[in-house]
Amino acid sequence: MADTPDLYCKSLPTMQRAWDAHSLSAAVCPRKYQYSVMMGLVHRKDILDSGIYYHSAQEAYQRALVRGAEFDVAVLAGIRKLLEVSSTYEDGGQWKPWATSNRNRSRFALVRAFVWYTEHYKNDTLKTEKLSDGSPAVEVSWRMPLPLMNPDGEPYLAVGYWDGVANYSERIWPHEHKTTEGSLGDFYWKRFSPNTQTSTYVLASRVCFPDRDMGYGVLFDAVQLAVGFARFQRKVITRTAPQVEEWLKDICQKIQRMEQCARDGYWPKEEAACMMYGGCEYLDLCNKDPGIRDKYIEGMEKRPWNPLLIRGE
Repeated sequence: MADTPDLYCKSLPTMQRAWDAHSLSAAVCPRKYQYSVMMGLVHRKDILDSGIYYHSAQEAYQRALVRGAEFDVAVLAGIRKLLEVSSTYEDGGQWKPWATSNRNRSRFALVRAFVWYTEHYKNDTLKTEKLSDGSPAVEVSWRMPLPLMNPDGEPYLAVGYWDGVANYSERIWPHEHKTTEGSLGDFYWKRFSPNTQTSTYVLASRVCFPDRDMGYGVLFDAVQLAVGFARFQRKVITRTAPQVEEWLKDICQKIQRMEQCARDGYWPKEEAACMMYGGCEYLDLCNKDPGIRDKYIEGMEKRPWNPLLIRGE
């Protein structure tokens, strides 16, 4: 938390002033919020890292296409970016490629999935939009004030990034890329409705981009990663105007609950949520005796979450 001072209120240093979909999702349980956002305790590092690498390839690919690159050149730009971000330059001048024991999410599987994605949608009707300055609408940052004041006397902010903004089926949508090891069937898509990210992104599209013909929904491109194959599906998940208005009220209620936890200096477990979505990633940690729990936390990798950090190309 010390590395992200701008995220927290000056008068209540344990309370976020800006909230994104990840923070709001974690707030389903105050303890999960404390572990995942404030402390940034990393679980399933392979999922976190592989998702970042795949998204980096898609970003470079879309930027190249919008700037007029030929298809093959754009694909190579994406591959190059994926290989670059999934490597580290160590002392002694040696490049070390990222490796994982999860073969579904290996470096090879990610490159293959990206290349197959570009071939699958080679003649795509989807087109990435341009921003007002002419730059590609990729990694689009947005911020909007909420009708709720923070302890510093300023409006709380809802913030976030879209992977892109795309024109598809004669409407404009926030465009998100998803990776999964599960099957791309009805059960997979049900997780997006209701869903914190979907509802928040639709709300932001209505408020932050009123000059665009934005649809009431989010366009998702999902890829199923496996050892021997990759599969793709695309779907638009929609909301109605009343659903968006209701979600705005829900956001404020969630934040108020977290503010009370910050004032109390305690983030309790919501045990009814422990087995949601197949089980919380911090289930084993919460199951430890409080007297020894800190010892386990000390040995965990920590990446405190800050949705206000600027993402570059």
